[in-house]
Amino acid sequence: MNALRRLRCIAPMSRPYDLPYALLALAAAFLLGGCASPPSAALPPAPPPTAPAALPAFSADEVAWSTTAGSATVLGVARVGSNTTHTCAGAEAQLVPASPFATAMMRTVFGNATRGYVTIASSPPYPRTIPPDFPRSIRRVACSPSGEYRFEGVPAGTYYLFANVVWREGDEAMPRGGALMRRIDVHEQTELRVVLQP
Repeated sequence: MNALRRLRCIAPMSRPYDLPYALLALAAAFLLGGCASPPSAALPPAPPPTAPAALPAFSADEVAWSTTAGSATVLGVARVGSNTTHTCAGAEAQLVPASPFATAMMRTVFGNATRGYVTIASSPPYPRTIPPDFPRSIRRVACSPSGEYRFEGVPAGTYYLFANVVWREGDEAMPRGGALMRRIDVHEQTELRVVLQP
């Protein structure tokens, strides 16, 4: 199965470990689908890519607070584009409880831990190993046909709101779009509306 087929399979993110593999597929689709430039005697070979920095250990106890029943609602839309808007329709929105591991992972992938957008073409770095307990801590909801999401019963705390927005233009072989992230603070008995966009 080539990278583009993997991307299509991963985009709905129905498996419990799809957050890391979705981002990894975005990078793989570009790396495996690109064309190499012709060799040049005037230029030295490119240095090998730098491996992502090691992340801190993940402990499920650090995010146990996020597994309790809460009273907050987080809702909004995930979209990319100006003239033509593309959304997360057909995929998922995810709430990742903040932890040292999650924060370091967001900084590795997005370059910061506040807000970001990485495209397929940018080939973002991504950790090669993900602790098995980490994906289990993530809340997931399906995006509506209009790209809207809604999380109910969310406990108070700090989260990373995440979604993939991927589409194709005409007959192009390479998908466009990428992954969106935003750090949010959730409070009990409140409704937080977030437009997730670049």
